[in-house]
Amino acid sequence: MFVAKNLSPERESKRQKKEPEIMEPSFPLLSPNNCGHWYIRYGFCIVCKSTVDKTIEGRVFDGLHLSSEALALTKRLITKFSCLNMKKLHLVLDLDLTLIHSVRVPCLSEAEKYLIEEAGSTTREDLWKMKVRGDPISITIEHLVKLRPFLCEFLKEANEMFTMYVYTKGTRPYAEAILKLIDPKKLYFGHRVITRNESPHTKTLDMVLADERGVVIVDDTRKAWPNNKSNLVLIGRYNYFRSQSRVLKPHSEEKTDESENNGGLANVLKLLKGIHHKFFKVEEEVESQDVRLTMSVVENFSSEPKAKRRKIEPTINESSSSLSSSSSCGHWYICHGICIGCKSTVKKSQGRAFDYIFDGLQLSHEAVALTKCFTTKLSCLNEKKLHLVLDLDHTLLHTVMVPSLSQAEKYLIEEAGSATRDDLWKIKAVGDPMEFLTKLRPFLRDFLKEANEFFTMYVYTKGSRVYAKQVLELIDPKKLYFGDRVITKTESPHMKTLDFVLAEERGVVIVDDTRNVWPDHKSNLVDISKYSYFRLKGQDSMPYSEEKTDESESEGGLANVLKLLKEVHQRFFRVEEELESKDVRSLLQEIDFELNVESVE
Repeated sequence: MFVAKNLSPERESKRQKKEPEIMEPSFPLLSPNNCGHWYIRYGFCIVCKSTVDKTIEGRVFDGLHLSSEALALTKRLITKFSCLNMKKLHLVLDLDLTLIHSVRVPCLSEAEKYLIEEAGSTTREDLWKMKVRGDPISITIEHLVKLRPFLCEFLKEANEMFTMYVYTKGTRPYAEAILKLIDPKKLYFGHRVITRNESPHTKTLDMVLADERGVVIVDDTRKAWPNNKSNLVLIGRYNYFRSQSRVLKPHSEEKTDESENNGGLANVLKLLKGIHHKFFKVEEEVESQDVRLTMSVVENFSSEPKAKRRKIEPTINESSSSLSSSSSCGHWYICHGICIGCKSTVKKSQGRAFDYIFDGLQLSHEAVALTKCFTTKLSCLNEKKLHLVLDLDHTLLHTVMVPSLSQAEKYLIEEAGSATRDDLWKIKAVGDPMEFLTKLRPFLRDFLKEANEFFTMYVYTKGSRVYAKQVLELIDPKKLYFGDRVITKTESPHMKTLDFVLAEERGVVIVDDTRNVWPDHKSNLVDISKYSYFRLKGQDSMPYSEEKTDESESEGGLANVLKLLKEVHQRFFRVEEELESKDVRSLLQEIDFELNVESVE
């Protein structure tokens, strides 16, 4: 394994291995009589711990049963988080004749049989053989699968704007075999795969954990979506192999293919970019935007000829789940003092505010615990991501007031923001006469880019929101890394706590240069060496600024911490079947112990 150096300034020369102190979230349980049984796992209500009738209305997601109320609220919250924090919508993609064309090998025409030899060869990256065990008939069937032109580029670009689902009327074994070809590392779809095993009849967005206003569907068959046509982008059907009713020669026999640049996926991608751009064009209006309305005014949202189409206002089917009554409602999700469930007014003291996510959001203790659980489960299974909380000052950067610069540092005022320095900037708040210099820590941009592949990232600073916003405009101007996941002294004026982070503590790593600001979460903490670029008050030695040097890019604090984070991530996801029992706190303790043993030896 790798050896990360200087990860903690407090490391002793020799330390005994001990289990970390793990503080589980605690919240008052409701009694079975008052509980709405919104979240049920294997027949037991997560909140009141009572046995629940399996016939309760709702949906099952990987063993977790959500009541109709929980489903509606979870969809709403996921869409809010996705839109405001990641600037992502949701995209549901059909498989057959949309992304690929598959045919059973015995069904190939005589003129197509040359493809059997070409499949999987070095000359064909778009044609594959696969064997699928039949369902329910237990026989193995061999298929040829042809990927639609532009598919790889489509998935890569769409993934930047959308959280993607596959929704197919094929079986789960068939879908999994296809996804091993088009998404082997589960970078695009994770476990967001819906098949006829879960949805045996018509397709429905009830199975998708997102509000319909933020979901776009791409499918070649309109009638498969009887209740969600307003969300549908109809794509031209991709037929590569000969079909029974086909008169014209197929691409396979002509040895041609659909155009890369002007084919179905390329054209749909242009449309999706237009929808995404229009949805997020005005940040203040995101909560009122609806893709169904957007799609009605974006040109060419279907592959159908224009002459046959006219503009129709979409029919919007809101979730039909019944709201709880005020007396039976637990007031779990509150927005601007109004319970989302029962619409009654709720006291501000009931729960915890999460204004940094979106203004006015308040969650009860039960809702916090369950949202954390649900977020971690979805993040681990679908994104293969953990959560990472990063301090700002002396961890990612160093900021100083301009008047505090020493005489030997004043040359930096001219260099800040110049063409020769992309790591040094002047910042100044509106209405504040004080000017600051901010120096980015070496390796910061690479660190954020790489860490973003493995973690959903938060900033947690004891600075003000105004200051944090200015700094983030330098290091994350497009909100690619942190979105709106920024916690400041406005929300957390005292000690830092993971209570504000909507993820289970077992899946959260903290990187901070100050241990004592995390009194309750030291087991989650990775100590990073303090980054001081400018002269500190009372400092005797010359700082980097006066020496005109800097911390090492390859061996500095962020580079070493990144190695550790990659190791934690790799160990956490090593065995997929054990994900629910994994805990970063134990892994950090384990790695720290191994490093100490090696240093002693």
